[in-house]
Amino acid sequence: MIIARGILKIFKMSSLPVSKNASQNSTFRKQILVRFGDCDAAGIVFYPRYFDMFNSLVEDWCREELNFPFSEIVMHRGLGLPTVHLEVDFWRQVLLAMCCPRCFQ
Repeated sequence: MIIARGILKIFKMSSLPVSKNASQNSTFRKQILVRFGDCDAAGIVFYPRYFDMFNSLVEDWCREELNFPFSEIVMHRGLGLPTVHLEVDFWRQVLLAMCCPRCFQ
C-alpha cells in the first residue's frame, strides 16, 4: 500500500526512530482471530469491522515495523495518519473463530 511507503519515508527523513527491519519493499503481515464481537448473527464478519481491523493493522505496523507506537505518533507528536481513501473487494466470507490474514504493502 502506498501509504506505508510514504509514512516510512517521512519517518526515515525525520529524527523519529525506525526499526532496522522496516523496508519500503516489504509487506507487513499479521493474523487476526475473528471474535464474536466482529460477527453478525450468522457468525459472518460484519463488513464495517474490516475497517477496524485495517486500522489495527496500521497501529501494529507502526509499533512493530517502525518501532514507534501509534499513540506516540498521534497523541504526543501531534501527527496524523488519516485514511483518505479505502476500497474493499470481498472475495469470501470470514467466519467466527477463523484466523484472517491481514497485510499491507
